[in-house]
Amino acid sequence: SGALISQLRSLIKALPASIPEAVEGGPLAVFGADPMGCDIPGIAAEDLWKEVLNGVMKAGLGWGMEVDVRTQVQCGRWGLDGLLAFVEYFVSQRG
Repeated sequence: SGALISQLRSLIKALPASIPEAVEGGPLAVFGADPMGCDIPGIAAEDLWKEVLNGVMKAGLGWGMEVDVRTQVQCGRWGLDGLLAFVEYFVSQRG
């Protein structure tokens, strides 16, 4: 899991400067909010995945939909940096 986060961080850092800054309300903006808002401490990690995180990931990343990946690649809190923070939180806090 640490390797996944390191790889994602490296990929984000390697993006060219021409990649646009994401804005609130953009395709990945759901990940820019505080990830604790998606956490339910009283339930098991597996149940949290089924009840909350799977839906958030599907909506945010467009899983199951035809999505132009080029529109998803945006930097900043409301873009890939927010996605990284979201993943880091749940990997470190919930395993």
